Amino acid sequence: MDKKERNKKIVSIWTDLVDAGVKLKKKRFDKDRKDVLRFYAGDHSHIYDEAESAGWAANESWAQMTINLTFELVEVFGPILYQKNPIRTITTRTKDPVHAALASVMETYLNYTPHENGLRVESRDAINDALISGLGFLWTSYDRDTGLVGSSYESVDNIVFDPDARRFKDMWWVARRRIEPLWVVEKMFPKTSKGLKGNKTSHLGKSMSLADTNDKHSTKSVSQDLVVFYEVFSKMGVGVRYKEVEEDIKKDIPDDEDNVYIVFCPGHERPLAIEDWPAPLFLDGKWFHSSLIFHTHPSELYPIAPLKPALGEQKAIDYLATFMLAKAKNASRDIIGVDPSVDENVISQLSSGADLEVVSLTGAQGRSINEVIQWLEHPGISTDLKETFRLLVDLFEKRTGLQEILYGRSRVAERSAEAISIKDRNSRARIDDKADLVEHWQNEVARKEAILARFLLDGKDVEKVVGSDEIYGYKLEIFVDGEILTLAEVREFGPEFGTYWETREEADEAMMDAQQMVRTTMPMAQISVVPVTASVAWRDTGSLSDNIDIVREFAYRIEAGSARRPDQEFRVEQAQLIMDRVGQLSLELPPEIDITTYNKSLDLLYDAFMIAHPQRVYLSVQPLPPEQPVPQGGGGAGAQPPTLALPPQGAAVFPAPAPMGGGGGFL
Repeated sequence: MDKKERNKKIVSIWTDLVDAGVKLKKKRFDKDRKDVLRFYAGDHSHIYDEAESAGWAANESWAQMTINLTFELVEVFGPILYQKNPIRTITTRTKDPVHAALASVMETYLNYTPHENGLRVESRDAINDALISGLGFLWTSYDRDTGLVGSSYESVDNIVFDPDARRFKDMWWVARRRIEPLWVVEKMFPKTSKGLKGNKTSHLGKSMSLADTNDKHSTKSVSQDLVVFYEVFSKMGVGVRYKEVEEDIKKDIPDDEDNVYIVFCPGHERPLAIEDWPAPLFLDGKWFHSSLIFHTHPSELYPIAPLKPALGEQKAIDYLATFMLAKAKNASRDIIGVDPSVDENVISQLSSGADLEVVSLTGAQGRSINEVIQWLEHPGISTDLKETFRLLVDLFEKRTGLQEILYGRSRVAERSAEAISIKDRNSRARIDDKADLVEHWQNEVARKEAILARFLLDGKDVEKVVGSDEIYGYKLEIFVDGEILTLAEVREFGPEFGTYWETREEADEAMMDAQQMVRTTMPMAQISVVPVTASVAWRDTGSLSDNIDIVREFAYRIEAGSARRPDQEFRVEQAQLIMDRVGQLSLELPPEIDITTYNKSLDLLYDAFMIAHPQRVYLSVQPLPPEQPVPQGGGGAGAQPPTLALPPQGAAVFPAPAPMGGGGGFL
């Protein structure tokens, strides 16, 4: 088999595998997702079409009501689960100062990129997808335009999984569908894209051609200026290990590596790329996507959509609201019963609808007006219908966790603060569980971003973000023949010298010891103490054989609740508790009054009440009065030293305004 045939076979193998994954996805996942999306993003007219097709509402002409609780759930849960970018913290599991310095640099970098890459918007899109369909994705990659490693939202429609896997950890490959203009693909793969044709029509292409188009990966006309291609991240080589591949083909196609990155376009004669993964996430058993899943399926790969179990109640609520509206319409009709003896002109006047009408009742002499004309009252909406509607809404809320307390209201007036607190805690159990899943998901995202940054960026790239002013310690720098020894080489020379010191004094002492060893082994070497900046820490750890393992061993954590909507009342309660238990005691306990601690507690209280810095006031110590000469005979053991000028017991204290971070005011 020649090279051309081998390339065609690789494209054919992966086209078949991806098609199998797409078919399973459509069967197990796409149908439910489309059903929920129809309820979430549009009116619910389709359920009335289904009812008419079933025959039980074919002759009715009702107004078709849409009570969109599905949309409401996503809009209520989304802001609670993720309102702002989380605070990322990184800690090292060892006491190695070099590792600690790298962890500090990485933490600063990972807390900068979310704002630059718009992680908040990307994460909210993924969370909405997870609430609607049960599965949301963030994709971690290097952005060549910004030079940053970050994570962005990836539609569920674009991800294809190994169809043989029953759990995500059992997958052998993952594919991502991409759609780009033909010229972009040619720029990305200049050597292998020759002869490539567009296989999906853009809106411009559609407007220029009357030919029918579809989303299949097949080549059509020149007007189809977009290309559908797939990125495959394989843990099973180039694909020839697939059982349907003939043995002679397996022998002809080299397949030495397990972890291979393959890019192909169905119908193209050769793969666009076959190379190593962009970063070794396979060492962690991870992929470049991070999945947010709220409800796993016990026996299938694809999860359960959170809203799927409640679609029955959603349909019933829409139907019943429609019935009640029709009932209300009928009940609002004005029906007048008129005795046959009443003149037609009188009836015409009654039905004319004028605001004021004087009517002469011809033909009703001798009888009461109520005997000849009477309003007929139509029965209103029955209590059973109303109760059933409330029951269905209640069932929907219980099924989804959309409890009333999330809106800040309650149908029942509680008698005590404790009862309210218990109800709040119990009603938030499910939303708190989802929030924990979101935080765990963000931990995974941060870890992947760190591994990609460590693997793809150099010290200068990182220092552009972190800055060069921060000092993470001091190190010994050894010049030999005009070149600086790497940290790994210094450790070979003397392990105790290949580290960082917290202060320059400690590093100077180590240099004195190192100079004696250097003179005996490398007489021409020069040694000096230099500060450790971000680029230095990045470069030093990059020279170590375990540089990727160092990053993998870091503990990546999202500060609990840092991505969620802040609970204002809880923040105020915490700040007041700190003021009572810390701030006030700092003014009362010996050995001396601690104004600094009190003002820090005051700042927490100001933050909780969201008071701007220019309006804040602080306490400060009054200057002590000048010392007075002690009269002879007036000193001795009974004399008291000068003290702070404190107000009398019970007197009011009025702190004066002070600029941010300054003193001012008085005590």
